[in-house]
Amino acid sequence: MKKSLFAICYFFIFHSIIAQSQLNADVNELNIQVEQAFETEPLEKLVLIAEKAWEKAQGISPIDTNYLISLSNISTIYSELNRFEEAKPLAIKSVEAYKNYYGQDSPFYAYALSELSRIYRQIGYIEEALEQYQEVISIFKKSGGDNSYDYALSLNDISSIYKDLNRFEEAEQYLLEAKSIFETNIKLRMGEYATILNNLALLYDKMQRFEEAEQLYLKMSTIDEKELGETHPYYIIGLNNIA
Repeated sequence: MKKSLFAICYFFIFHSIIAQSQLNADVNELNIQVEQAFETEPLEKLVLIAEKAWEKAQGISPIDTNYLISLSNISTIYSELNRFEEAKPLAIKSVEAYKNYYGQDSPFYAYALSELSRIYRQIGYIEEALEQYQEVISIFKKSGGDNSYDYALSLNDISSIYKDLNRFEEAEQYLLEAKSIFETNIKLRMGEYATILNNLALLYDKMQRFEEAEQLYLKMSTIDEKELGETHPYYIIGLNNIA
């Protein structure tokens, strides 16, 4: 009788492990499809794959990387589609999941936190967005140093939040620090550097510091012409800003 009971338990455990393994493989395959299609497929098609992945992922362990990736994907895509009411609870869940898995000093946790901050900003929770992003900056500075790519971009992002709050001097300081990082580290991407110059120029326009803004637009257009070409929309927009 004991052997029979043991055999039954073993049978169910074995098949449960097999089923979990197959489910995990299915989620992984769907996550790969989402990643591969992100740059080529419309969001309306992409969200269907991400929803299927997330539906299946809820059947696997919440401390599995495939669970984390599918959760992050679906919250990000909902946000890109302006479906913020659906994105918000998933982004909150993602923040907690990444924190539990990687710890609160991890860049992966910071990425999840920055996505939640972006959603808060979009729905008008500006103070909450600022609080989240202050933590993001602290993590990136601690993990990568104050000359890292992620830290520089986080400075650019938080400046936009300060601009929303009409705290222009603080926004300027963050952008100037980001600009300095890119200027002293040639390994960082020129496209993002041009974005920072553009954001600083727009801020100076807002502050009616037009001559400083014009100099930044000129510098940005030179970068865009070199990196993108004279026919690229960003280069043309830059020329219009100068005019």
